[in-house]
Amino acid sequence: MIGCVLRWTSGLQAAFLFVSVSGLVQANNDLVDWDSWLLGVEKQLEVDPDNKQNLFTRGMLLEKVHRYSEAADSFRKMLSVDPSLLRPRLELAHVLFKSKDYIGSRYHFRQVLAHDIPISVRSKVEQLLARIREEVPSYKLTIEMVSDSNPKKVTDKEFVTINGLSYRLNHEARSEKEVGVRVAIEGTIPFYKDKSWFIKLIGDHNEFEGNDLDLSSGQVTLGRHLRMDGNTVTLEVGAHLADYQHQRLYHGVSGSISDYRLLRTDVSMQTGLKVLEMKYDQFDYMNGMQYAVSSNIVYSGSPVSSWDFLVDYVYKDSKEDPYSYDRSLLGFRYVHEWPRGWVTGVGGAFYAEKYRGIDPIFGIKRIDDENKLEFDVLNRGFKLFDMAPKLSFGLVRHDSSIGYYEWDNTFLKIGLSGEF
Repeated sequence: MIGCVLRWTSGLQAAFLFVSVSGLVQANNDLVDWDSWLLGVEKQLEVDPDNKQNLFTRGMLLEKVHRYSEAADSFRKMLSVDPSLLRPRLELAHVLFKSKDYIGSRYHFRQVLAHDIPISVRSKVEQLLARIREEVPSYKLTIEMVSDSNPKKVTDKEFVTINGLSYRLNHEARSEKEVGVRVAIEGTIPFYKDKSWFIKLIGDHNEFEGNDLDLSSGQVTLGRHLRMDGNTVTLEVGAHLADYQHQRLYHGVSGSISDYRLLRTDVSMQTGLKVLEMKYDQFDYMNGMQYAVSSNIVYSGSPVSSWDFLVDYVYKDSKEDPYSYDRSLLGFRYVHEWPRGWVTGVGGAFYAEKYRGIDPIFGIKRIDDENKLEFDVLNRGFKLFDMAPKLSFGLVRHDSSIGYYEWDNTFLKIGLSGEF
């Protein structure tokens, strides 16, 4: 154990000392005054705030006295100097797990698996990741201020052509910049006695000035994890709805089945099938079923970077063919950690959508494609409610065989992230 610590922390003497003493007093914690030891280490840090030996010891001592948030700060400070350090990242994942910050803990455990670590440690990390995924309650809250050049997703063209005739669009039908707020939450609550059963809640609300752009959606499902040999199958059934301008847009039942498995120690894949009943309160010609098949691959490419790939196919079957379509999507996100606590990300999504009927207004079949790029940056050294402020900037270009449906927009989002 001591040899592992020395290797993982690049020979930090503090790690050797701490584990040696901890092992001696494991049976009786009263033999060591952890608070006095902590006070001494903090006095040394006042003289040399960036001393890695003392930062590590401080983090371990704070964990011993159950001050997990402060312990996380010490380990994060070490990673801000050298993001490739393994032992501080492993301990950070542990204290985040103990403090029930499962989103952050999951990220750092995944990055640990990108290192060359002993089989016994790898097995323990994989067990904890399985617990985070299947057994513990978790939630993710997103609050963002959004500046969007075209939240209506409408054309900026002044004229459109219908059946050879040119029509001028009024101002309300064209793109216009807006500023608003987005609030999203996703939570999973396992049953008390049998944690393989759970309830999942998903909510998303976009609020802009007035009611013209307000959109809310929600979903609640009952699910169960079925752990098998090397993979986990998850079944869910529930209901979903959406409101637009504070009036019901659509609702229906939902169901899904997914399979999660590790392809390699640093690569995981989740594939799934999701079915949604789409019942529109005011547009019955759009009623129908939506089927989505997806595959998501997460690759921890190195101790300081990760890739996330998504392939998705949607088949929408509406009552009338002009509102039925097939859509294929390919998405990715790359995250990289830099010295001094900086984390950057770049993501993209590209999809093609083909409608199966003739558009009733323009008289031709509609074929759309969309390209989206998004860049984000945050610094773990800044905290608000134990989360880091995150800045995102995005560009979207939407093309169509019908000019009226062509549009583009840029957006800027400022929010908080607890992922890292």
